Amino acid sequence: MDNVLDSALIARSLNYHGQQLKKAWESERGEHDLQRLSVENVDFAVFQERQKYLGFQDRGKRLKLHQFISKNANVLFDEVLNVRVPLPKTPQSPVGGELCAEMPPYDVFAADIDKKDRTEHFFACVKQGDLIYGSLTTKLSTGYLMKVVYSEGETTRIVADLSIKAIIHSVNLIPAMDKKNVTRPFLINDLVCAEVLEVVTSSEKIYAGMKGDTCDPSSRSKLGLIHSEDLPPSYRMWLEGITETYDEVLNNSVGFQNPGNIKHLSQELGLGNQQYSNFPVLRFGFPTEECAAELRQAQSSKWAYRSVSDGIAHFKAGRHTEAFQCLNKALTIDANNIEALVARGALYANGGTFKKAIEDFDAALKINANHQNARKYLAETLVAYGRSFEDESKWDEALTAYERCLSIIPFHEEAKNSIEYIKNKQGLGRTNEVETIPLITPIKAQGVKEALKHLLVQHDGTKTNKKKKKKEKKPKHKKARSRSSSSSSSSSSSSSSSSSSSSSDSSSASSQDSHHKKKHKR
Repeated sequence: MDNVLDSALIARSLNYHGQQLKKAWESERGEHDLQRLSVENVDFAVFQERQKYLGFQDRGKRLKLHQFISKNANVLFDEVLNVRVPLPKTPQSPVGGELCAEMPPYDVFAADIDKKDRTEHFFACVKQGDLIYGSLTTKLSTGYLMKVVYSEGETTRIVADLSIKAIIHSVNLIPAMDKKNVTRPFLINDLVCAEVLEVVTSSEKIYAGMKGDTCDPSSRSKLGLIHSEDLPPSYRMWLEGITETYDEVLNNSVGFQNPGNIKHLSQELGLGNQQYSNFPVLRFGFPTEECAAELRQAQSSKWAYRSVSDGIAHFKAGRHTEAFQCLNKALTIDANNIEALVARGALYANGGTFKKAIEDFDAALKINANHQNARKYLAETLVAYGRSFEDESKWDEALTAYERCLSIIPFHEEAKNSIEYIKNKQGLGRTNEVETIPLITPIKAQGVKEALKHLLVQHDGTKTNKKKKKKEKKPKHKKARSRSSSSSSSSSSSSSSSSSSSSSDSSSASSQDSHHKKKHKR
């Protein structure tokens, strides 16, 4: 390749990504490539600081990133592409506020930033040629002392609440012209605009002038004596008091509504409107096999989260149809969104559509087999599903549902009792009339709804105390088994042994039948 790579930038990248990038680089480009490029000062110090925050589960993603960097090094580290070319200066339009939004600096909306940090940041950003606005506060023997309230350059800053001063020597002053174009000397408290001539960061001093020696030629007309209406619009907005958020100010500005603001800003910033990257390989789409599936999954999850939240809001308001629509939309965006699957499954179960609910819970458990809510609600839904089969006298299907419930929650008492009941019924035969068992009792239906509400509250990230159902616990008594009585009567009278044994069996079956009904009708 004829292009020259930036060795300093390569060293920074290696120090940041560590030995893993070096290994990938040597594997892709040869063991002696770094030496050939004269890459020096590689000590991996930055990586060693970052290493304690790196998770092992993201190791695969980092490996793919290192391979991408090594494979595309000729583009990413091209010395020509990384040269900062000064942006073309375009004259400021007199109606700039209508062409694009003119916003106050962001730190105006962040009142909790320390003033000392803001001052240090200001002196780190202000440069020769920037414009500064303020008022003359003190007459010096060599000129004037100016209090800086606003700066304008590559970045803008409102610093009226900071004690930032600038010195303007007399030799750098121009005559003061009032509104009637009458020349007069400068006075204390005059508003002025000056250009930055020199910045001394160590002592936090600024030397300024008004002759236009360092600023852009299009800005020279702003220098000298100004009036309140000449102050920048964003500073005047700040003086009036800003009570809105940044987004509200942006959306309410005239320039933000201008359909041509993107074109205007691209011209102001020197960006092309045809190609969206300086890198040739980034101007076209990447092959599908080179795309990172993990990044796409992360993006889809974030996009789907909004629809899941909207679905929860609809459910809380009792709008179940809208809730289903939002959850379906979330799953269209991200088919593997586990929270959307569990929420929709709970909604299905709440409406009695057990088969679809089970399908959603199964899909969620395929993604995360240990998801607590999915396991819990699947078990409860299987019990309700089994009851629906009992209602139709489909004993084998009911037994299958209960047994699967036990495979998820082995100690589920209601499923165990139901299995015992069905097996006893099947053992006695089906000649006797089987009483219908309700599909979902009011208490059980309420339980499914409470389970859903618990899921949705958990998804919002809030901690709520669930109201525990107060159940009257009856004292446990030892069961008086008819087998014992019949056995004792059998020992006292041998002639009636067969009849007493028959009586004992029917009594036992009746007792178990009654016990199962109580379990179902709790």
